[in-house]
Amino acid sequence: MPNYAWPTIVQVGPDPTAVGGIATVIRTYVSMLSEQTTVRQVTSWRPGARGRSAIVALDAARQLAALRTHRHREGVLVHVHVSQRGSFGREGALIQAVSALDYPVVVTVHGSQFVATSEQPSWRMLYSRVLRRADAVAVLNDEALAVVRDLAPRTPVTLLPNPGPVRPEWAPADDAADPIVLFAGEVSRRKGVDVLLRAWPAVTAAVPGARLMVAGPPGGIDVDGVPGVRWLGAVSAEEIRKRLGEARVAVLPSRAEGMPMFVLEAMAAARPVVGSTVGAMPHLLAGVGTVVDPGDAERLADALIAYLCDPERARRDGAAGRAEYLRSHSPEVTMQRLAAFYRTGAR
Repeated sequence: MPNYAWPTIVQVGPDPTAVGGIATVIRTYVSMLSEQTTVRQVTSWRPGARGRSAIVALDAARQLAALRTHRHREGVLVHVHVSQRGSFGREGALIQAVSALDYPVVVTVHGSQFVATSEQPSWRMLYSRVLRRADAVAVLNDEALAVVRDLAPRTPVTLLPNPGPVRPEWAPADDAADPIVLFAGEVSRRKGVDVLLRAWPAVTAAVPGARLMVAGPPGGIDVDGVPGVRWLGAVSAEEIRKRLGEARVAVLPSRAEGMPMFVLEAMAAARPVVGSTVGAMPHLLAGVGTVVDPGDAERLADALIAYLCDPERARRDGAAGRAEYLRSHSPEVTMQRLAAFYRTGAR
């Protein structure tokens, strides 16, 4: 980036090889930043490591403590990614440790339940204490922005959209010929899979050939044996993009979200999205998709049927979504926003 001397960036958060939104964000940031500066990644949490979570966190603390030996202390900035609840205890301890080392530390709040849990006194106290130690905070939507301003009024806070995980030069597939719907995410109630399954019979009644592909790890809801539904399991990002090329419309009827990366992937693939009125989705999908209230199976079915029965509308909204993706989530735009955020934190 012109006119900005990038420091060494230390990205702290979940294992970037894991499945999930924050891991995808960290992978994307590391890939983009590596073209500009030296990037280190410190894993503070690893899925499936419950019995060893303390060991993972202690190793993260050890790696951050080693920053004391960095030859150019003024040339290091630590970027910590948090979600909600226990993450603020785990990563919050690391934020405090880095702050004590006198390195600039910036924080991105990703948690879909961050706003709701901030109203609970015990979590509110912890959130406030951690956010006040940060030199700058980034959030994904207006609701979280208001909460951080209330909890840490002297800490600079800004909206920082998630980076687009798909390179602009990647070309989406041709318009899908078959009436296929793709869901990607944890197969859970929070992601609204139960609502999607309630809506699905109405979809197949209106569009007899409709098929639903569900990609993601199990999360408490069984989709096996549901007519017209196929569970793909947890699949790679490359497989998600391939499946988006086969789908006419993507769907994510979540009850809570920050800024879901699957929505950005679908936009990059020129596929319209039926989402819900939570997190950043109303803003993301304005004019390029459809949002319905969480839990409203009837409206969800209507929105899916509208796209499946009108390929031209699906093509038009999908093209508008890709144009918005390139305009607002490309690497160039992302790096400009990130540079401004890092400048704020380094002051």
